[in-house]
Amino acid sequence: MSTTDNSALGRAPGLYFGWRVVLAVSLGVAAVIGVDFSSFIMFSVPFSQEFGWSETQTGTLVSAMWLTGPLVLVVSPFVDRLGPWRLLVCGMTIQVIAVAMTTLVQTYEQMVALRLVMGASLVLQASAGPIIIARWFERHFSVAMAITWSAAAGGQIVMSPLTVYLDEAYGWRIAALVLAGLIAIALVIGIALSRCAPSPASLGLRVDGAGPSANVVAEVAPEKRGLKETLASINWWAASLMCFAVFMAGTTSVAFQAEAPAFFAALNMSQSTAAVLISIFASTALVGSIAAGWILDKRRTHVTSLIVAVSVYLGLVALAGVTGASSPLLGGIASGLLGFGLGAGEVLWITLFKRQFGAPAFATTYGIFFCSFQLGMAFGGFAGGATFQALGLFGFVLALLAGYLAPVIVSLWRPGKMVAADATAS
Repeated sequence: MSTTDNSALGRAPGLYFGWRVVLAVSLGVAAVIGVDFSSFIMFSVPFSQEFGWSETQTGTLVSAMWLTGPLVLVVSPFVDRLGPWRLLVCGMTIQVIAVAMTTLVQTYEQMVALRLVMGASLVLQASAGPIIIARWFERHFSVAMAITWSAAAGGQIVMSPLTVYLDEAYGWRIAALVLAGLIAIALVIGIALSRCAPSPASLGLRVDGAGPSANVVAEVAPEKRGLKETLASINWWAASLMCFAVFMAGTTSVAFQAEAPAFFAALNMSQSTAAVLISIFASTALVGSIAAGWILDKRRTHVTSLIVAVSVYLGLVALAGVTGASSPLLGGIASGLLGFGLGAGEVLWITLFKRQFGAPAFATTYGIFFCSFQLGMAFGGFAGGATFQALGLFGFVLALLAGYLAPVIVSLWRPGKMVAADATAS
């Protein structure tokens, strides 16, 4: 998908057009993740009330869409051939239809099926986004990727309280239709902002906005490898440990978020209070993502790894305190620390996969990262619900503490030498 004569726009002085692309992709991420994740977390209460579904069932609904994660390994090799913008637009269009169709659901199996459709369409969007960003940025790729990734948290900040308001005022079905409309609006705005321009060269620009050039076609392209060569270059012992760590990071993050409404409700906090606490989590996750991108540009990855570990475990200590004090203030502190640490950790792992195995293999290793993270998120909803029901409030917090040990250990110690320099952004 491309536009008609965009060259004049691309050559206009001012902000680099690539940042408009970042904004367009970020709007889509914010809308889709905000609705697919946070809104469905907040829908767990009306779903239980109307259909009688258990906490384990509603928790599984939250994470069911992540079961489609392995599809990214199938889609990624064909993104360039099919066109990343086509995949992104197709994915968001399917999202609009699937979210709207939830209003027709009568059985649990129907809702699970729609969640799987949402997951498959998210794979299309997630496979395309990083490749679009990589075409427009090299030197500032880490910052651009951090902004795009953190947009997910921005969407959650907005969608959690908005979903609660719409549900309480009009019912969850009307809320779902409004949310589907918001995804459609984000798609239209994104197309208008980016014009689906395929690359800087299509607008007569250089990557990173170095300025118009008649020689853009002669720019150095990234090293390309065949699939067999790429797979042979990867240290699979290190990759296996990193995949397990990412899986556990995704599991821990979703387990907390999926059970947060029930957790705080068990402490006699209202649904509105729970929505505020989840929004605090999302807002600090956004700050953590951007902060991690900036720190990773300036410092070694171990610095960010330590910041993530301290933030997450201080947050879990505060959360353990909430089980005894039932304090919304302490709950806000816990949510803020956990949000910052877990949000920063996601950007940290993207950078670790790129630096550990090198930029030429990034398309493949990003797919491996995303697949592992999605599978962890898929397991997190079920694991969180089952753990919460079996162990209670304090036992649930202990389980979260144990679950995040692997990400901390592996991020600080990884077998195998890093391919890329661990000092500045690649």
